[in-house]
Amino acid sequence: MILAAAISLGLSGPARAQEVAAGEAPAEEQVPPDFVYDAVFEEAMYVEKDIMLHGLTGYGSVSFSTPRGWDLSGDPELVLRFAHSAELLPEQSSLTVLVNDVSVATVALGAENASGAELVAAVPRELLGEYNTVTFAGVHKRTESCQDPYDMSLWTRIGKDSALRFPVRQTPVRGELLEYPYPLFDELGFGPMALTWVSGEGGRSAQSLSAAGQLALGLGRLADYRGVALAPPVRRVEEAETAALMVGTVAELPEVSELVDTSSIQGDQGLVAILPNPADPKRPVLVVTSHSERGLLDAVGALNSNTRLQTLSGPVATTSGGALDDRLPASRQQPLPMAGAEATLSELGLEDATVRGYYAPQFRVPIVLEGGAAIRPEGGVAHINYAYSAGLDTRLSTIEVRLNGVTLRSAPLDEGAGDQDASLRVRLPPEVVEPHSYLDVVFHLFPEGYDACEWRPDETHWATLYASSEIAIPRDHYAMMPDLSRLRYRGWPFNLEAGPVALVLADEARPTEVSAMLQLAAQIGAWGSTERPDLQVVVASDAEAAAAQHRVLLVGDTPHPYFNRLVKQGLLSAPGEVGGRAVRGRKSSHDYIEQAQDGDDTVMVLRSTRRGGLLSLVDALGDSRVLAKLDHNLALLTEGGAVQTYETAQPQRVGEIPPSTQARLLLQRHWASWGLFAVFGAMVFAGMVRGWAARRGGEV
Repeated sequence: MILAAAISLGLSGPARAQEVAAGEAPAEEQVPPDFVYDAVFEEAMYVEKDIMLHGLTGYGSVSFSTPRGWDLSGDPELVLRFAHSAELLPEQSSLTVLVNDVSVATVALGAENASGAELVAAVPRELLGEYNTVTFAGVHKRTESCQDPYDMSLWTRIGKDSALRFPVRQTPVRGELLEYPYPLFDELGFGPMALTWVSGEGGRSAQSLSAAGQLALGLGRLADYRGVALAPPVRRVEEAETAALMVGTVAELPEVSELVDTSSIQGDQGLVAILPNPADPKRPVLVVTSHSERGLLDAVGALNSNTRLQTLSGPVATTSGGALDDRLPASRQQPLPMAGAEATLSELGLEDATVRGYYAPQFRVPIVLEGGAAIRPEGGVAHINYAYSAGLDTRLSTIEVRLNGVTLRSAPLDEGAGDQDASLRVRLPPEVVEPHSYLDVVFHLFPEGYDACEWRPDETHWATLYASSEIAIPRDHYAMMPDLSRLRYRGWPFNLEAGPVALVLADEARPTEVSAMLQLAAQIGAWGSTERPDLQVVVASDAEAAAAQHRVLLVGDTPHPYFNRLVKQGLLSAPGEVGGRAVRGRKSSHDYIEQAQDGDDTVMVLRSTRRGGLLSLVDALGDSRVLAKLDHNLALLTEGGAVQTYETAQPQRVGEIPPSTQARLLLQRHWASWGLFAVFGAMVFAGMVRGWAARRGGEV
């Protein structure tokens, strides 16, 4: 730890206060940061597990960006939490940290930090660009003599709870629609897009709510995996502590006239603007308004359109409808869902990739199918195209293919066979394939003439996985519904890829209920990848007109007549009941998620009467830990995070099973019976032959 502190001080750079020598001018006064942001590896860089450095020289890395809206008031600090094997020799073992290939710290690996330690090192600001990499290099030695480079006691572990600490001054908002969604959303930033709905003093028409929902859908698509986080709504824009949304007609939201000149809007024209918040010029405000509902919808359409850069510029712009490209921005999902039965890795958005060294990391190929995908009985096939270096020990070097952790095939890396290209065909068993699967390709690279006592540089040993590799998974489309567990597959069937969706609010929805609707619309935008999504936002009194599609009812403490109607019809459970029985405890202590089937359409209700509970409940749908607990058709969620699931509706099949699949399934389920039948048939046939031969005077 003393060495760590020395490194931290020695590399502190201009962020540290320096003593002023006699006769020199005093140093420029340090401006304090607006805030200090801890970018934790697990949360900000999506590092799912601790980073392991194996072997005599082990390497690992983490990529990060520098947000464009940040003006660093000092040098960031790397707070590195690590541990290592207790068998390492401290005189010859070390951990070095590099940022963009420049060393910022080195620490000896000895007994005092084997079980866990923290290294704090300053990262000079001048090293940072928009995109950066921090690299960890471990040198491991445990004996003075013979040492096996594959010895499992040669390791250092970098904790996923390590962090980069940024002292930040935010820059004032400079609104420019050409850069939308910036500054609401910084692609170089960390965490979700934080937004606050400005409700104003009045209500909103159904058309205004629909426009707001369409806007949130587009924002969710742009934020993608980072998501959108709605804060509790506020009445006035000055109260917002995040980027603010002001969406509504001038009559519904007269406050917009305090920020922009609405008198210039003619007829059905719309107006969009990105402006600084009057209470804090470092917080942006997105204004979308018009004198008419038609103009408001056109303004949202212009913002969501792929052609917005051709029609919108400057901090304020007017829109006049007309022909717009009504496709949402292209999905940023990696990889893209498989649209057909076959796809190459390049069609899924992946590129050729190469790994090196003894402990070459695995290639992971996520396979994303529809939530209603039913793998056909014959399963699928993966055609892996790859190449590898010369100089490998062909007795030990192999390629291994796994699906969801199950090894399916291993093949040797034969001498000379793969220095240009090679191919491997792997069957994907239907019982292993899931709607969301992981295909891992692992190369085990041993050098030629491998000797446990001889160390050789391993960077010359490489393997490449080509993006021309192809995955084929024939499938049908049917599912037993209702089933909350299907939400794990990107919100299926509410991700707009299984058909249109309507979000149903109460007629007099409270601002908190509108915020929950916006949160859900943004989540649907992130879930889906279809170019022309069909999402409606309707109020309860108009819900019957949207009945021929999937529906999500958002039910707070405001009367919701459409929900009450479905309860009376027996389609949904009454508040405080499960399967006709009262839930133990106070009704208000539970939030409900329930699905029911209305023909081929799925109805889902999200219900909470807690203050702010509906927004939290919708937010839970974006949490994979919550989704993993959902099952059957009804779930109760408590404030403590517990989830109880119940089956109150009989599942029914949605979709058709083709006759060819039915025949294959029948054969699979009754193969033993078919075998006995075949044996019995053969015996009968043999008896008939013998009888015929006897009658002919012959003998078989």
